[in-house]
Order: sequence, then C-alpha cells, then structure tokens
Amino acid sequence: MRIEILDIIRNEVPVINKDLICKEFQVIRDNISELEKAIKYVGDKYDEIVSLSVVTEDTKCLKTENSSLSSNLKDMQKKISITEHDFAKHDQWARPQNVEIVGVPDKSN
Repeated sequence: MRIEILDIIRNEVPVINKDLICKEFQVIRDNISELEKAIKYVGDKYDEIVSLSVVTEDTKCLKTENSSLSSNLKDMQKKISITEHDFAKHDQWARPQNVEIVGVPDKSN
C-alpha cells in the first residue's frame, strides 16, 4: 500500500507542479501585459508633452514677432502721420501760388 501511495504521489506531483507553474506563468504574462499597456500610455503622454512643449515654444516666438510687428506698425503710423501733415503744409503753401479762372469752358468749340 505504501508503494501505491508513493506511485500516486510520483504521478500527481508533476501534474500539480505543472499546473502551479502554468498558473504562475499566466500571472507573470498578465503582469507583463499590464506593464506594456502602462509603458505605452506613458509613452503617449510623453509624446503629448513634447508636442505641447513645441507648441509653447512656437507661441513664444509668435508673441515676440507680434510685439515686434506692433512696434513697427506704430513707427509706420507715426511716419504716415508726419508725411500727411507735411503734405498738407505743402498743399497749403502751394495754393496761394495758384490762380483760379472762372467762366472759361474746359473745351474749345
């Protein structure tokens, strides 16, 4: 009877060991799968952060350019105002020199 029990144990132990090992490997596979998902998620978030960083840098450059263009616009508006004023002064100066003839037709018959 003792031999029979030993034979049963010898036959059952490898099966039990195999089942335990398979279960443990399945747990490990599941953990690896979860880790892969987590790594992919972190990678995607990192890519979003890098993209956001590029957009932020572009925004800074655009703000600087906008500020420069605004300054240039103000300078140009001042120059236009001065030019318009100078033109008006010149126009006023030239008017007393002009003679206006009234009553003469534009076309000759």
